Amino acid sequence: MSTEIKFPWAKDIEPHFQFYIPSMLNILTPSKKQIRCIEKKYTNRYNMHRDAIIANGFFEAETTIFELLWQAKEGDINSLAFLRFIEKICSSLISKLEIVQINKLRQTCYQAVINFERSKSKYLCYIGELASLERILSRNEHKLIDVEYKIPNGKCFDFAIEINSMLHLIEVQNIFLNSEAMEEEENFRKFMEKRFIDKLVNKTDGIPEKAYSFALLPILWGEFNKLKKYINFFQTFKPPKNIVLPLMMISSFENIENGDIEFSFMDVKQYLYFLTRK
Repeated sequence: MSTEIKFPWAKDIEPHFQFYIPSMLNILTPSKKQIRCIEKKYTNRYNMHRDAIIANGFFEAETTIFELLWQAKEGDINSLAFLRFIEKICSSLISKLEIVQINKLRQTCYQAVINFERSKSKYLCYIGELASLERILSRNEHKLIDVEYKIPNGKCFDFAIEINSMLHLIEVQNIFLNSEAMEEEENFRKFMEKRFIDKLVNKTDGIPEKAYSFALLPILWGEFNKLKKYINFFQTFKPPKNIVLPLMMISSFENIENGDIEFSFMDVKQYLYFLTRK
């Protein structure tokens, strides 16, 4: 006999999305099949946590949208703040895009919601893509043409953007910092340069250099408090071939007016500037 415990939301997941992240749900517009898939994944996730608690008294797992919703319902201020951040991004994208363009983001939102296996999750990568696109489109002359734009070598760029009648391809590069890479500045520099070069070579292999206008938009994830000692790197770093856009990050801060925790998508150099002024 199965000992599976049904996750309490499993047959009624949409109201929770509607309450916390209605704009993401609006973009996603899930089919009945997708809803069933989400319910199954979330029930399995709940059972994984239940089994870990029974065996160990606790569970450890990377956060997913599932955990954010669960913790938000229990009043966790950081989860509530990050869900507000996701909602703000998605709401802004809806306001900037036509319905045909919004539909191109459905798969990105769907992957953000379900992309996890056991403890591993890639949802931050998809949230990073949405945040990057929202920042790109904050300039009125930038227009979204396509998502996952395929080039002749079979590789895809995250976004094809029209700027002043010219097509530009942009790849969001999520870079997860590890402790070894952050031991000293020279290690950090080599780590970052290798990531950029490897990504560029992978994406443009076999493509003539001037065939497309393309750029990387890197997002750093990790222990940001350790970045302060590398402020010189960020001030002097010259990206390879000048096709790497400013390094970005998602940071949290306390709103001085109401004390709420808020998340912001910002330039790493801007973050370090504020950090050094504290």
